[in-house]
Amino acid sequence: MATRPQRGLKIGEIIDKTFGVLSLTGLPALIFVVVIGGMSAGIDIFAKQMTDSAAAGVAPSAKMLIQTLALTLLVVVTAFIGTYLFVEAMLKRTGLMSYTGDKRILAFVGMSLLGGLGVLGGFILLVIPGLVFMARWSVSGPLLIGRGEGVMASLGKSWEMTKGHELPIIVVTLLWMVVFYGLSFVPTLLFAEVTPVLAVFSRLASTAYSAFAAAMGVAIYGILSSRDVSGTFS
Repeated sequence: MATRPQRGLKIGEIIDKTFGVLSLTGLPALIFVVVIGGMSAGIDIFAKQMTDSAAAGVAPSAKMLIQTLALTLLVVVTAFIGTYLFVEAMLKRTGLMSYTGDKRILAFVGMSLLGGLGVLGGFILLVIPGLVFMARWSVSGPLLIGRGEGVMASLGKSWEMTKGHELPIIVVTLLWMVVFYGLSFVPTLLFAEVTPVLAVFSRLASTAYSAFAAAMGVAIYGILSSRDVSGTFS
């Protein structure tokens, strides 16, 4: 097994390898964006209908509120499962999947929630710590899914692997945010009325950010990993 020398990550390298990962997983990426983005848009449309009804003096019924909560929960669960399967597909198609055991979706959910709380706390404090936490835990998913590491071990090893590489990871993360969240806000900025079609476009754009962020995590994991994958990370 070939090993890679330790070296600093480059912004261009991260972007290039991210697109490399996505080029190998075009269909899974498309399914991820369409399903999660479409479901999220459905929630937005349903919520807007309730808001419009309330503005017209018609209070939403208890049934509608329960339906909204149920649909929101369904989207959240689907997003977690979809992200797991998407990352797994990327790891397999790049040759970075070494774990052969059962799927560990619950562990992935727990780690995502734990890491998400840490990032949220960092943003609440001074913003910068939140970005640093995002960077340092960016390969925790591939470690848990691809190597079968435990929750805390994945977070810990990700923290060590990305040490000293925070700046380029943060820059590329912000680049994806600006591009895709910028696109998601276009309907609100340009149109007085956000139609269902525009709502779907907005959600597809924001979900595309999640797809690129996940692919970037796999790309960084591949670059920093001791494994040298011919064609993708060579």
